Amino acid sequence: MAKIFFYIFSIFLIVAPLYSSEKGRLTKELRAKTYELFKQGRYSESIPYLEKYLEIQPAEIYMRLVYAQALLMKEDLPIPSREEDNYTRAEKWKTIKRNYGNSAKLFEENIQVFESVRPRDPSLGKWYFHWATAEWFSGNKEKAITLFRKSVEKDFTITDAYYNIGAIYDSMGQAVDAQNSWRRYYQAEKELNVED
Repeated sequence: MAKIFFYIFSIFLIVAPLYSSEKGRLTKELRAKTYELFKQGRYSESIPYLEKYLEIQPAEIYMRLVYAQALLMKEDLPIPSREEDNYTRAEKWKTIKRNYGNSAKLFEENIQVFESVRPRDPSLGKWYFHWATAEWFSGNKEKAITLFRKSVEKDFTITDAYYNIGAIYDSMGQAVDAQNSWRRYYQAEKELNVED
C-alpha cells in the first residue's frame, strides 16, 4: 500500500508542474488575444477568449472586469427595427437589456473587491464609469447617477460622467438638474483644458 501511494505521489509531482506551465501558457495566450481584440474594438469576438480564460482563472478579478466591459461594449447585439413585428422587437429589447444587466452584475460583484485590494488603482474611475453605463443602459437610472458621480470622484478627468448624469436627468424630465450637470461638465472640461 505504501508503495502504491508513493508511486501515485511521484506521478503527481512530475505531472503537476507540467499542467501548471501549460495552464500558464494558455492563460497568457488568451490574455494576449483578448487585448489584441480590444485594441481593434472587436469586443464581441473577445468574449469567448475571456470566458475560456475565466474557466481557467475564475478568481482573477481584473479579467472579470474586462469581461464585464466586453459585454457592455458588445457590438453584435440585435437591433430592433420598425419593420419587425412587436414580438420580435420586444425579444430583441429583452436580449439587449439582459446583456447590459449581466454586465452591470459582473461590475457590481467585482469592482468593490478590486477596490479593496487596490484602493489607489488609477483605473478605478474608469471601471465605475463603465458600471454606471451598464446600469443606465439596463434601466437603473438612479444607480447610474450615483456611480457616475463615484467615477468622477475617483478620476476627475472623467468629465463625461457629468454629461451623462445630465442626459439621465433630462430623460427623467428633471430639466434643472440636467442643466446643472451639463454646466458642471463644461466647467470641468474648461479646467482640464487649462491644466493641459
